[in-house]
Amino acid sequence: MSPEPSVPASSESDELLKVLGITRARTLARTRRFDEALALVDSNQRIRQSAAGREFYASVLTLRGDYPSARIQWAHILAENPEHRKAKDMVEAIDVWSVRPPWLSSILAAGAIVAFVAIAGLGYILTSPAKTTKAVVNPAITEGTKAGGNSGVKSKPKPAADTQPPVIIFSLPPLAPEQAKKD
Repeated sequence: MSPEPSVPASSESDELLKVLGITRARTLARTRRFDEALALVDSNQRIRQSAAGREFYASVLTLRGDYPSARIQWAHILAENPEHRKAKDMVEAIDVWSVRPPWLSSILAAGAIVAFVAIAGLGYILTSPAKTTKAVVNPAITEGTKAGGNSGVKSKPKPAADTQPPVIIFSLPPLAPEQAKKD
């Protein structure tokens, strides 16, 4: 015969149900099912009256964008515990959000996108290799620079050993005999 499982005391079962309810509500909120999460917390008074339940409820209202209701919830939490850091921060943040015009975030986002595109474009331009045309290299100049000469810009090229003699395009008439003697 197996022993009967022990039934937890009423306060222990209440605490367990509260923890399970908050866990389930957090799972719903993570999947952006805010209305279902709020309904679950509202349906269970044990969760709703606990400190964790009130903070969760205020957080979900904030995430959902219901700032007036969220501010009221955070203010209640702050009234119960004036040292509650998250409640202080959220009341201050909601106050800032409520006075800021709704179109300001769109302008800031557009400015950030324009700045990103400008920086990315500038980075692309500065890091991309320059497009150049292929230079024609004189083999005589490159031979001179390989042999330890200067860059070849100011020096006269030395003919390579395997190059053909220059082609004569025109010729001068032979010198007269008296001009040849003077030289």
